[in-house]
Amino acid sequence: MFIEIGNRKNRENDRYRLIMEPFMRKLCAYFRYVDWMAKRIIYPKKLNENEQEFKYLVETMAHHGGELIVGGGDYSLNHFTAKQLHLIGYGINNIWYYHDRMRPCNLQWDDDFSSSQKLIDKELVKLDRAYLKERTDLHQLTHVSGEFFTDVYQPIEYEPENHELLSKLYRGQSMVVGASLFLVLIMLCLMVCVPLPIWFMKAMTIFIVCLFGVCLLFLFVEERNQLQWSYNVTQWFRKVFRKRKKK
Repeated sequence: MFIEIGNRKNRENDRYRLIMEPFMRKLCAYFRYVDWMAKRIIYPKKLNENEQEFKYLVETMAHHGGELIVGGGDYSLNHFTAKQLHLIGYGINNIWYYHDRMRPCNLQWDDDFSSSQKLIDKELVKLDRAYLKERTDLHQLTHVSGEFFTDVYQPIEYEPENHELLSKLYRGQSMVVGASLFLVLIMLCLMVCVPLPIWFMKAMTIFIVCLFGVCLLFLFVEERNQLQWSYNVTQWFRKVFRKRKKK
């Protein structure tokens, strides 16, 4: 049972890696692209609400891009949690959203940074070669951001959270099976070395058989059902704790 749970965990990790590695390469390319683009945006002295939000999001993405440019390479597969990726994905979409709300748009584009064009094109190739045909300006930035959200992020939106939940499930299963195995070994050692009362041996035998049944459920019950049961139990404990805390 312990080995089978380990095999399931490895299969899940392999499946997750196949899905997320292409996404992370594109996400890192997007970060670097925004970092190069951010240097060419000219903001008005007084920013309205939409412009402030737009600037904050662009600078946040550019910060990640700057880290990658300085450090070299891409972020690791597990660098961001599921919650962080969710915020990043919707932050990328909001770059398009807040720019679309700027009517009129008071942002300007600096064409003097032509030396960075090759670096921008290098990252665009990793995202989609079709972007190379577009003029490098604010419209391209918002267009790339909007399509990144719909075409790259949304297809894998729920994968990180599902992977985290399954990883926690397999970790819990391994702990229960490992504890059960340890208990069986302790009982065998006690039976060999120490004379035990019959009632104690019967009670421990029943307890170990029950643990064996729980371990079998780990293998035969679908992971989704196990996650649902785990969620229901967690919610029940929270309700009980809140009631006691109020009292």
